[in-house]
Amino acid sequence: FGVSGAALLCDAATADYFLQFSRHLIYSTAMPAAQASALQAALREVQQGDALRQQLQQNIGHFRRGAASLPWQLM
Repeated sequence: FGVSGAALLCDAATADYFLQFSRHLIYSTAMPAAQASALQAALREVQQGDALRQQLQQNIGHFRRGAASLPWQLM
């Protein structure tokens, strides 16, 4: 779903340096409000997945029945 953040792979001395001199960056990756909203919408889609898939199958069937009566061959 996507989140903010980072990973730093390094030796212990480098990690200690970043902990001592980059705290303002370490704690500045809070999730933006827009991202939280998008995550909520994505979770709703997941929760409604079965109903949405069923509706999609109905829509596909409706399209196929309508397309079958057209004078063109659809691939």
